[in-house]
Amino acid sequence: MAESPKTSGVLGRIATGDQPPSAAARVPFSTVDVLLVHCDSTFIAALTDVLRKHTFSVFAVGSAEEALSSVAQGCSPRLVILDVTHPKLDPRRLLADLRREAACAGTRFVILTKASGDAAVADLQVDGALLKPLEVRELLDVLRRHCGLV
Repeated sequence: MAESPKTSGVLGRIATGDQPPSAAARVPFSTVDVLLVHCDSTFIAALTDVLRKHTFSVFAVGSAEEALSSVAQGCSPRLVILDVTHPKLDPRRLLADLRREAACAGTRFVILTKASGDAAVADLQVDGALLKPLEVRELLDVLRRHCGLV
């Protein structure tokens, strides 16, 4: 991903209309650092590339159904990054459903939002928030802190 000096270190605005590949055809890792729930395949590819370059394992899905199916199939994430601006996703319901899963007993939850991070964290009772557009340094700091990596 080529970056200009002005945008270096920032994952920019999400394109609309792109759909990520279906998780149904993939078998999730048993334990991953990050389960990413996001509707845009371009954003998923960029974020996954950045995280893997920094030694985080990532499993990405494009819907609440795929996230729940992945966990039911044995995916046990250390951290879930959930895009609360996802147009077809009810973040409260997904968070409640994931929290009921045994595989997510020790999972931390971080949201991607355009709104005030503090208000969204308190409202959804999550461990943290990342504001869009996403700054890579901030993302890595949050992941290291929540995944227990220094």
